[in-house]
Amino acid sequence: MSRPGHPDIRTDGLFLRSPGEADLEMMRGWRNADGVRQMFRSTALISAAEQRYWYAGWCRRTDDLMWIALDDAGTPLGQGALYDIDQAAGTAEAGRFIAAPAIRGSGRFGAVCRAITGFGFGVLGLARLRLEVRPENAVARRFYVGQGFRNAGVSADGLVIMILDRPEGTR
Repeated sequence: MSRPGHPDIRTDGLFLRSPGEADLEMMRGWRNADGVRQMFRSTALISAAEQRYWYAGWCRRTDDLMWIALDDAGTPLGQGALYDIDQAAGTAEAGRFIAAPAIRGSGRFGAVCRAITGFGFGVLGLARLRLEVRPENAVARRFYVGQGFRNAGVSADGLVIMILDRPEGTR
């Protein structure tokens, strides 16, 4: 079951939907994978109970949208989110991006990122998206630059801040 009222995204042969309880183990597996979890702010393994606790809290949030991306055949491609959405300021954090193992490095995940950022700009009317990435995560930094993000400094805890401004002509 998905979170009620959570918007779906359909674009470029993709279907992005709200994660449901049945997705939690898949998501936890993606997040806990060696080489992935080390790139998150918290590098600890997440237990099934911790994942359920996170999901229960996420279901109550009104400033957090997250999607599981599927291709036309229904194959999961990964996940991503917009959170800390502040419509008055026109900003949100983009993140929780994880490509499914089967497509990592294939170039296919870019469409997922573009669908989510496009939703933020076109549907939510946001002006700027922000994300933070570990400085040693060169693969992610290159990916985000390829999606149009630019370096904007370093956070107090040493993470690279990247921003993406709304493209001209978008809402």
